[in-house]
Amino acid sequence: METIYNAILSKLTEITELKYSSEDWGQLNYYGTDCPVQWPCCVFDMNNATFSETSGPQQGTLQIAFNVANLRLTPNSVRASTVQKANSWEVIQLVESIHEKLKRYRPHQQHGRLIRTSMRKIKRQDAIKQYEVIYTMSLNEV
Repeated sequence: METIYNAILSKLTEITELKYSSEDWGQLNYYGTDCPVQWPCCVFDMNNATFSETSGPQQGTLQIAFNVANLRLTPNSVRASTVQKANSWEVIQLVESIHEKLKRYRPHQQHGRLIRTSMRKIKRQDAIKQYEVIYTMSLNEV
């Protein structure tokens, strides 16, 4: 698992718009002056893993949740400036940039490729705009 995480982290560092990327250990829940991220960011971790029991090598499916977030302090209303409107879509643009890097990416040679399977907006009570994107990959025991 460590090899997979390190490969994904290395791939995310290629996206210059991201100011912070890391394993998700709850950083986005520490909002305020002590929030341990820089904006915009992407944090990820295993969401779920399932395994089959066969007579041969065990096969599995791994789901990884990527949380892409930015501190949003500008509105996107009819009266907002053109710059504010453009900036309000920054998180969606990052989700697409991340997908361009990760789609069909194979973080480890013995396992499958990352396939995006779902996406949802996370509703928050603060000024953070956040989307969770789930990727799935197969795991192959050798």
